[in-house]
Amino acid sequence: MTDADFVELRGPVIDFCCYVDVLLGSGAAESEDGSVDPDRLLHVRGIIDTGATFGCVGIDLAERLGLESGGRMLASLAHGEAEIDYSEALLGIQIGGGAIWRTGKVGMTRGAHDLLIGMRDIALGVFTVDQSRGEWAWRVRRSRVRAAVTGPVARFVSSNERIGEHSEAFSRWEQLRGSGARDAGPISAEDVRRGWADQHGNQSSE
Repeated sequence: MTDADFVELRGPVIDFCCYVDVLLGSGAAESEDGSVDPDRLLHVRGIIDTGATFGCVGIDLAERLGLESGGRMLASLAHGEAEIDYSEALLGIQIGGGAIWRTGKVGMTRGAHDLLIGMRDIALGVFTVDQSRGEWAWRVRRSRVRAAVTGPVARFVSSNERIGEHSEAFSRWEQLRGSGARDAGPISAEDVRRGWADQHGNQSSE
């Protein structure tokens, strides 16, 4: 295989958290022919949790998606192991003009984040973290990428202040990377936050 057979996704590492954009829905969002209904999806900014096997969604987000409990499972959480409800969800990590889709088990919890991506969700590719550059990378075979959803998808705006702050930092990171600033060296979380604050200050004064 050559490099052309693979596609790579990158994202920022902010306060040791790896942020990624995900399309999320209930199992009902995917039809038997493999097509996905955009009206049943939300565009969510999640965190890749390298210490978790299964992903987890917050209770509020689960209710908005119409996820129902399929039972209980033992999960490793920040405060230790606990039994939590789980449901079947459709999860698509956007990459290479399409997405890697998986329908499977996700936990439902009142944790600090709206969406945690477990290692099972990224097991189809090679995941690496470069703390010195403040970036992570996910390399996947191009043949595993399915077409993106055609049609608008509602964007979920988190009520969690920390996620909201980091979502702004993520957006600023995308702007800096797109402008070529990444070639000048590592972009730290502080660079991201300062740049975003400067931009918001300029906008508010206009």
